[in-house]
Amino acid sequence: MIDGAMKGRLDHESLTAALAASISGKIAFGPNAGKYVRKIGGGFGYEGEGPLAKSQRCYSVNGFSLHANTAINTHARDRLYKLIEYIARGPLSNERLEIMANGDVKLALKTPWANGITHLAFIPSEFIEKLVALIPPPRSHLVLWAGVFAPNSPYRKDITLRPEIKKGFQFNNDAKKGEKKSQFKNYTWSKILAQVFKVDVTKYDQCGGNLVKVCAVTDLMQARRYLKHVGLD
Repeated sequence: MIDGAMKGRLDHESLTAALAASISGKIAFGPNAGKYVRKIGGGFGYEGEGPLAKSQRCYSVNGFSLHANTAINTHARDRLYKLIEYIARGPLSNERLEIMANGDVKLALKTPWANGITHLAFIPSEFIEKLVALIPPPRSHLVLWAGVFAPNSPYRKDITLRPEIKKGFQFNNDAKKGEKKSQFKNYTWSKILAQVFKVDVTKYDQCGGNLVKVCAVTDLMQARRYLKHVGLD
């Protein structure tokens, strides 16, 4: 069964290919398409690596880790805050990135793999490809509920608090006819990203003015023609 995240990506051929390649540890595009990501360290690849039990209900294999040994009491708000802060952290740290002399990107693993691998290496376009695979697909839910929490479950109203109230962020145009519009301001994604990462992509560095959207290339052939013109895959 395809989950919501994968279903959202199926409408975008390149995103689907990048995601599938990342899951299998391979490269999707460029001169190394179909090959495994280059690894640096004492091992010979992770294909034969077995699951490593780090502690109780904590396992690691093939660069992925599962930690299912944390439980927090309902009233331990400080511990809950730390857990949410940990889950919401960025996918990687700039301190673990290094641009090598030949222009390749070297990423240091947070902890060495069981087979001795300590770093991953990419050409610049491969590194961008891996970052793209981490971007949530457009118009799809990032949190999916199942069982009695599923939207169509007849028991959902019995276990949720005030289910008649729509929770979460609402845009001003989401209000139904006759309802009062949301008090929240409809920020653009660029402004939200600027608040999080402190980099405003709408500002022009040389004069400090605001960039204005002129057009968007949505035709696949035209996008390929432009990328080929500027020397990108």
